[in-house]
Formats: sequence, C-alpha cells, structure tokens
Amino acid sequence: MKTLLKNGADIRACDDAGASIGDVLNNVPSVNVDPNGTVRLRGSERVTVLVDGKPTAQLQGVAHVFEEAFFADGTRVLRQGLTGSGLYVILDGEAAIQVDGVERSTLGRGEFFGEISCLLDEPPVADIVAHGPLRCLVLPRPQVQPFLTAYPIVMFRMLQAEARKLRNTTKWLE
Repeated sequence: MKTLLKNGADIRACDDAGASIGDVLNNVPSVNVDPNGTVRLRGSERVTVLVDGKPTAQLQGVAHVFEEAFFADGTRVLRQGLTGSGLYVILDGEAAIQVDGVERSTLGRGEFFGEISCLLDEPPVADIVAHGPLRCLVLPRPQVQPFLTAYPIVMFRMLQAEARKLRNTTKWLE
C-alpha cells in the first residue's frame, strides 16, 4: 500500500492539546539527503521520495550530464537533412516537428527529440522549430551512447516512447 503525503494538509503537529514542543517536533518529518542524492524522511527507510515520479538519486545522477539550452520563438533547433547535434529533452515550452515545411506534430514538456539522428548517426528527417520560448536539456551526440548504457532505465523509457511513436504512426497509415 502506498501513502501519499502532501505538505501542509497531512502533516499535523499533534492531536493532544497538552503536547510538548518535543512531541510537536517529533511529528514533523525531517528530510535527509545522502551523498548519492537519495532523499529520506527521518524514521522511515521505507519511504521513497519521488520528484515527477522519479527517485531523487536517479535525477541527481542524470542532471549533471546534460547542458541547458534556451531557444527563442521560431528558432530551428534541428534542421532537416543537416547533422543532428544531440538528444534534446524539453523542460518548458513547445516545439513543432516540420517535414518539408509542413507541421506534422508538436512536442511538449518531458518529450524528447534528436535521438534517432544520434542513434543512427544520420541527419534529422525533420526540422524542430520552437513554438514560443523553449528550454531544453541537451546531451551532445558523442555522449548519448555512453549515457544510455550507463542509465539503462532511461534507455528503457526511451525505447517505450519510441514504441508508442511507432504504434501511433502505424495507426495513421491504416
């Protein structure tokens, strides 16, 4: 059974009117972060703290590898037929997928692009154009393979996303 605690509403000091300050403090969770970036609550080794559904240690390990990039509205981040520069993960904003100048789809927060060019070492088959301000994490192409082999869970999630894209594309062709 999973219990979800929300800051404020679920943390009560004490039900007894005569509680001491020590009783009150013992009912407030303390947060500890170990050297690996794992977040734990005092008194409970069985609690896993997630940020956006991911264990905190995993996020810490991944965050230092990527660079952050900002793109203005209308900027072509990747250009069709030219060498791809890396794997991009959208943090904020949206980007259009354009093939031969025709918009095919829109990508948003949490989605990624550039992976096919990196994995196959081929130029992109589409332009990726910022729709408004766009903020991304970027992993340069030479670092993609070492990163994915070092973080197999990320590779698995990427494979799942690719399978969904393929399934949806196949549905369009029916």
